[in-house]
Amino acid sequence: IAGKEAAKAVSPAGLLQAFQKQHGQTGFQKMPHGLILQWGRALISDSETIIYLPTNFPNAAVFAVAIPYSEAGIDPVPALRLWGLEAGALTFKHNGNGGVDSMWFAIGY
Repeated sequence: IAGKEAAKAVSPAGLLQAFQKQHGQTGFQKMPHGLILQWGRALISDSETIIYLPTNFPNAAVFAVAIPYSEAGIDPVPALRLWGLEAGALTFKHNGNGGVDSMWFAIGY
């Protein structure tokens, strides 16, 4: 699993362990080489909104983005801004008033 053993075959259990996951509306997917993808939904306010990640990035968070989301088909106007990027949390703001329903995505390792 650590990628150092060359004399053994990969077992189904070992392969599944290499792809740890938590799938759902908020979740993550770990890849065997260390890359971690995370996603979710949040209400982002015009003041800072901190989103705590489902799992911490062990080394670094390298990218995050959020987009407005509306099930009613209304085109939200506010622009969302990444304010902070840490191993265990993201911070966003927007340039409108009140809260904006949003979907977010982060990549790290």
